Amino acid sequence: MQRLTPAARLVVVGGALTNIGTFGVAPFLAVLMVRLGYSAAEVALVLGANLVAARLLPLAAGLLGDRVHHVRVMVLGLVVRGLGLTGFALNDDVGWFLVCSALVGIGGAGYEPNAYAVLAAEPDERRRARGYTLLNLGQNIGATTGPLIGGALVVVDSRVLFLVAGALMFATALAFAAQRRHLRTTATDQPVHQSLRRVFTNGRFLRFGAAMALFWFIDAQFQTSLPIYAADLSGRLELAGTVLAVNGLAGLVALLLLRRQFERRPALSLSATGFAVVAVSMAAIAVLPQLWWLLACVAVYTVGETLVFVTADIYIAEVADTRDAAAFFGGHDVFWAVGGTIGYFAGTALIGGGGPGVWLVFAVAAVLGYALLARDRRRAAGGPGAGDAPTGEPNGPPAAGPAAPTVAGSAPTGPAR
Repeated sequence: MQRLTPAARLVVVGGALTNIGTFGVAPFLAVLMVRLGYSAAEVALVLGANLVAARLLPLAAGLLGDRVHHVRVMVLGLVVRGLGLTGFALNDDVGWFLVCSALVGIGGAGYEPNAYAVLAAEPDERRRARGYTLLNLGQNIGATTGPLIGGALVVVDSRVLFLVAGALMFATALAFAAQRRHLRTTATDQPVHQSLRRVFTNGRFLRFGAAMALFWFIDAQFQTSLPIYAADLSGRLELAGTVLAVNGLAGLVALLLLRRQFERRPALSLSATGFAVVAVSMAAIAVLPQLWWLLACVAVYTVGETLVFVTADIYIAEVADTRDAAAFFGGHDVFWAVGGTIGYFAGTALIGGGGPGVWLVFAVAAVLGYALLARDRRRAAGGPGAGDAPTGEPNGPPAAGPAAPTVAGSAPTGPAR
């Protein structure tokens, strides 16, 4: 941390704090709504409002930050997210929860892409890589400790949990505002419509996005079916967060152990391997209805999840046009929104029926994602296909240089650099 710039250190600490707040609430929100009598459709609608805002808006928020000032959009995003989290404590009406959930997503969309842009502004490649690595570690620490803190607070009163989570966002916003002189980044004059056209006519990017939509369909279960299943198996609400705690801890270990593999092996190959691991782990959940077995499967899942998360950023950087790297990462969030929203509805609907078939559905989705990546890997070996942008050699050095990924805090293990 001492070798990082003040801006990078602040972003790393901010990543940990915001994930503590986010993941302190995430595993309990769906369970609380179910216990309040919300229908499966209402639970999915509330969670989907967050996901759609958090994944559709980063593209616009990143473009805005590039042209205005990143720290302004970051601070505004944190304040909005804090208002949403605090709002959950004030009313339990479904309409109110829907608005609060959307505010949390809007705030995350404003904060996260611009925070990554601050790290991307570091001119020294080694410092920049170290900053992204430490940010990933900070995010995982937050994702690991957040559910544990949330579990302790929700036993006292769920309103206390929401108020503490909101306070963390306000405190982080205040810290960024106070240190804004260290968060100086450059602006761009690239026309927005040209950037969007280059993103959504790139064939390699679109094919990869389709595979990632399947992954986010599966990963959405960490906010829906998996915490609900953990609470049902244990009979204790506070243990719903154990799936995210194990996910975050295993993500830390996997990130450290696999770090060198990301530098040595092709991104698509590692990503396909990740999908295979995800498929096996989701199918294995159906074998034994015990909490310890579920947590073991979650640990295995996290290895595949880490492979997919990190290599997604690497591959998107490879296919991105050099002028629009941030826009490509924001465009990926569109696929995240589609897959994740469908996953929310599927998870809350299927978990009510019970039975091993629930988990086999998600295993099949992972197999389909693996098939898409394996096919595209063969295409990449022969050169870009029709409709691809001329972005250089497949699996070569990132064409966009120090790109700024737009990663929202809905996943325990954020992509590393």
